[in-house]
Formats: sequence, C-alpha cells, structure tokens
Amino acid sequence: MQPSRCKFIKGLLAGSSAVVLGFDPAHRSWTTSAAASGAISIPHLDGVLLTDAASLQTYSDDFGNFIRRTPRAVLLPASVEDVVKAIRFCRQHRIKVVARGQGHSSGGQTLIQGGLVIDVSTLNQIEEIGPTSATVQAGVRLSELLAASIPQGYRPRVVTGVVGLTWGGVLSMGGIGPASYRHGAVVDNVIEIDVVTGRGELKTCSDKKNPLLFSAVIGGIGQYGVIVRAKVKMQAGPPLARNYLIGYGDLDAMLADASTLTSNQRVDGAYMRILPDGNGGWIYAINAVKFYSPSAPPDDAQVLAGLNFPPPALTVLDMDAYSFDTFADNFFESLKTQGLYDIPHVWGDLFLPGSKLSAFVKATLQTLTPADLGPDGGFVLLFEVKNMFPETIAFRLPREEKVFLFDILTSGSFSDTNYVPGHLAAARALFERARAIGGTLYPIGSTPMSKSDWIRQYGPFYPVLALAKTLFDPDRILTPGVDIF
Repeated sequence: MQPSRCKFIKGLLAGSSAVVLGFDPAHRSWTTSAAASGAISIPHLDGVLLTDAASLQTYSDDFGNFIRRTPRAVLLPASVEDVVKAIRFCRQHRIKVVARGQGHSSGGQTLIQGGLVIDVSTLNQIEEIGPTSATVQAGVRLSELLAASIPQGYRPRVVTGVVGLTWGGVLSMGGIGPASYRHGAVVDNVIEIDVVTGRGELKTCSDKKNPLLFSAVIGGIGQYGVIVRAKVKMQAGPPLARNYLIGYGDLDAMLADASTLTSNQRVDGAYMRILPDGNGGWIYAINAVKFYSPSAPPDDAQVLAGLNFPPPALTVLDMDAYSFDTFADNFFESLKTQGLYDIPHVWGDLFLPGSKLSAFVKATLQTLTPADLGPDGGFVLLFEVKNMFPETIAFRLPREEKVFLFDILTSGSFSDTNYVPGHLAAARALFERARAIGGTLYPIGSTPMSKSDWIRQYGPFYPVLALAKTLFDPDRILTPGVDIF
C-alpha cells in the first residue's frame, strides 16, 4: 500500500466510533456487537468495513446520478487477502457483492442494493514499471501510472480518454482511447491479471494460464471475479505532445482526414468530436497527437500532408504528454467547479462497423439537436478502434477490422422529470438501430439491457459465458445489477 492510503485507512479506524464485528443473517445486517444474538463474527480484515449512513450514501449512486441503490456495507481493502476473505464470507452468507473503482459508469453497473461494495481504489500500489510491461494493483488510476512512467520514458500502449479511472474498472469494461486505432482496446493490451473469483479463490490468469477465466473477466463487467492486480503492456513514452486540433463544417471531410491520419499511422493517437456550433448546427473536430522528445519535434508538413481542412481551422498546441492525457479529466473537474457534475447523465455508448459509420452518424444527427446534449457542454465522441479479434469472449465488437466507438454524452437536471426516461428511450432506440447494422453495446453507459439483449450481444459465446459464471461464481453473488444471467 502507498503510505498515503495506509494513513487514510488508519485514520478511518482511529476515528470510527463503532467497529463492525459481525453479521446478523436473520436481519441481513452488520452489527457492532460480537455478542448480538445470532451474530456471526466476520474474519479479520486489514482494511475498513464501513456501515455508517454517510458512507453508504456516498456509494449509492454513480456518474449517471439517476439510479440509487444503497449497499449495507463498503469494504476499503488494505490487502488482496481482504478481498478474498470478504468474497468467501459473502458467498457463505448469500450476500451480493460489487467491485467499484471510480464509479464512472452511468447505468448502475457498480451499484448494489443491500449488499457489499468493495472499493478497489484503496489497492493502489504500482509494483513495477519497465520498458515492455508494468504491474499495478487494481485501484491504481491510469493517470497515476502515467505520472510515474512518463518521467522514466514509458507509457501504457493504450489509455482511455478519461485517465482518472482505475485499472480494475477499465479492464472490467474494455477501455478505449486515442491509441485504440493502432493497438485496440485496453483489454487487448493486458498480459496477465490476478482475480478473486466468486468462489473466493485468488487466481492468476492469462491467455495461456486459466484462459477461460481470463477471457471472461477482461471486459466481463465484473461477472466472474474481482480484478485485484494487472500486468499491462508498455512502450516508449516521450515526454512532450503536439496536439493538432482540426475543425470542419462537414462530417465526411472530417472522417476522410481522420482516415488519412490513422491509415498510415502518422499520429500516436486520434479521436473526433461533434459539438454544437451555437447556431443550432454542428462543428466537427479531430484531436490528433504526436508524442516527441525535445530533440526530435514532429514534422508538421509530413503529419498534415493531404488533409482537406481549411488553414484557419487548424490549431497546433505543444504541451507535456501528461497534460494531453489528462485533458478530458480536466474537463470533468471543471464541471465539478460549475456544479454540473452531480446532475443526471444519460450516455449512449456503442460500437459501430466502420463500413456503416457515416450513414449511421448522419441519420443520428438528423434527429439530435444541440439542446438534447444538456447544460454541461455535452458532445458526440468518435474513437476509431482496431479490432484485434482477440480470444476474449466477453468484450464484443462488430466483426470488421475497423470499428468505431460512438458516444452521445448528454446531461439533464433533477427538475426535468422527462430527461431521464426520454433520453433512456432515445439511447435504447439508438442501440437497436446500431444492432440492426451489426453494432454492439459498450456497457459503460446507460442503455437499458435485458437478459435477451445480452444473449444477442454475446451470440454463440453466451453459453460459454454462462458456463464461466457457473464455474467461477456459482452462487451468483457478483455484480447482479447488470442482469446478464
């Protein structure tokens, strides 16, 4: 454990007026009295088990802010063994469990009613950094690994657009970022993970060792085990970044230039945004980055050769690499200062086949207005993703070599009672349109899904995943809110 986390946990223990000593199975509640009638003593934990109302309230919602599920307890583990003990105890006493990193998903994925939340963010030790790999505990944020590795000349091959997320959370979902056009998703760049299964067994797995568990857990939405440690691929990471911001008035021109930039790998990362222009229309923009060292700056003419943008629409910004990586995180921090973070957010997140992208986006924008995006400056995001066609079975992409993550990021207000149901219906309709052309769901968002939807999402792999659920979480205590099984 890093010293700050140890101090944090010890402070909680010292300041606690009531220490949880047992579990009352009759009332399905935790107790501070070991002598309470019928109470079962809990195992010794190195960390902290919180049951006070304020803590439970903190863990009862997520970034979506429209679903509320209140747990009965929250575990801040100080060791991997804490996670093992907690899951074994919960399995024995039929207590539901969900792991949580930063709670950045928006559809209740990390919420649980009446069960145990395991906050993995307290497992935040960076164990090793090298030129080809790094080993981190699940609670390490991607930003923390970047901050530690860039000064050493290395960086993860792929990081997400928001890097304030934990490695455990990202690997449970998939992980898409600017470098995904070259290297696929974050889960395509993990070498090995340590997982505590729903049986309470700690297992190391990879594509060679315990391959079924490995391929089910990465991108598996917490259904089969809790990731507690990961070994991820690293590469050279120069300290500086040149950010090319290119604006367009036309979707197809933007898509064509983005393809030019990515097809010959002129840049190290790229993504696209569609933003309101202030007059009821849209601005189309590419953000592309080239990382470099002070002695070898990028050749702008070579990077930008053959693009279709008009010169006034180009802005070139030099910054340190970490500032580029944390650009989106700074946006979310600004929302907090404006009071726009803790408002409802309905996000629609899809993977689209590259061959159908332009027509799908155009049709969507015909029915979407800038006002639909809400008060916090919402926008539409596009990330190109190289489909690595991995052996993983839980992370499903359209069956084309080039696919795109398509995100519609909206927000509303608590006073607008129509916002959540209306936008959930719109997200659902968008998903059905995408599925009809071979698209799949990226399950970080808000789109409502049924068991039959998941069966269609996984196709022939659903029976394999059902087998994995039986093998690794036979009592089905893990992450019940997603409704896959």
